[in-house]
Amino acid sequence: MKNKILIFYIFASLTYAGQGITSLFSQIQYYFLREQSNFSLTKISTIGFFIALPWCIKPFLALLADYVPIKGYRTKYYLWFDSIGLIVSYLSMMVFGLHVWTFMLFGFLINFCTSLNDICNDSTLCVYEREFNLQGKGVSVQWTALSVVGLFTSLVGAKLSETMNYQLAYGICLIFPILFLLYLKFLHQEDKYVKKQLSLKNIFKNCNSSRFLWGLLFIACLQLTPSFGLGLMAEMREYLGVSKMFVGILGSVGSVFGVLGYIFYFKYGSRFDLKKLLTCSIIFTAITNLFYLYIPTQWHIMVYSVLFGSVSGVCFMAIMSFMTKIVPEGNEATIFACVTAIANLCSNGSGILSGILYDNFGYSLNVLISSILTLFCLFLIPKLQIEKKI
Repeated sequence: MKNKILIFYIFASLTYAGQGITSLFSQIQYYFLREQSNFSLTKISTIGFFIALPWCIKPFLALLADYVPIKGYRTKYYLWFDSIGLIVSYLSMMVFGLHVWTFMLFGFLINFCTSLNDICNDSTLCVYEREFNLQGKGVSVQWTALSVVGLFTSLVGAKLSETMNYQLAYGICLIFPILFLLYLKFLHQEDKYVKKQLSLKNIFKNCNSSRFLWGLLFIACLQLTPSFGLGLMAEMREYLGVSKMFVGILGSVGSVFGVLGYIFYFKYGSRFDLKKLLTCSIIFTAITNLFYLYIPTQWHIMVYSVLFGSVSGVCFMAIMSFMTKIVPEGNEATIFACVTAIANLCSNGSGILSGILYDNFGYSLNVLISSILTLFCLFLIPKLQIEKKI
């Protein structure tokens, strides 16, 4: 059992590290779209919505894992396809260069491959969380790996963005799908899977419970709350004159303290009542958002990242752990993909709402609405049906 869990942790770490490395060029892309192409935040967030679309159609991709196994395996050959697809996409970006059309086309393909990889990982996660009673440890491993890589990408991405060296950024990204191919060759373990007959009736039956539906509504409302990350980035660059390198350092500080929160959750998360933790998370998020109304200097933003980073990490882990717990047994890949797809769809929609608010009403109103609508999610928590201990 321990060997299977350890190999899954390696699988999860590589999967999420591979997702995290894609942010290496996100800073370059922001500066390219905003400062070179002079796009509005609404337009930038709309483009972002398009390239992130594969994360919103995950249920359809997840049907492959649940109902179209290849040679008796749910994930093995799809993971090979993902890794090769990523290698081709990264090489193509290096060859064709950074343009709006390449950004959208290959950005879409990169997200397609990483989302299918994520589905394969998460379907295993849901089974292992229940079978081995991991109590959120699998989620913590995933996001710790992503954040550790995020520490690297924040600093190196900032340095590369100063010269707009996208070729090197994509070249570094190539390392991760190559490592994943080595993992598949020498470590990956997977039991043979008996192919099931596709039955939408059974899927709907598994989802047709008040526990699942209320949980899904809670996640959707929480994710749809307008974010203000793009607005904060614009404020830093265009009004405070923050350097690209400082933006990278700020991101790395956030990653470090976020990882501390994830590690804390890995070790102590099972001691907390999940419903109370979700309540505290919403209140904490709403209040700390308001601090970002007062950003006279870049150092105020740095202090906020230090003060709130670790607790924000714990809050995020509570939400992610909750997402795995509302998934009923059976069709884990498809149903968890539905949960994350709706979360991603609402999150991307939140980005567009944020862009519209910022472009038309300014930064401060964007932050206020974000905090107010976050607090409204408290009214859904009494409806959530979750056990006392996680």
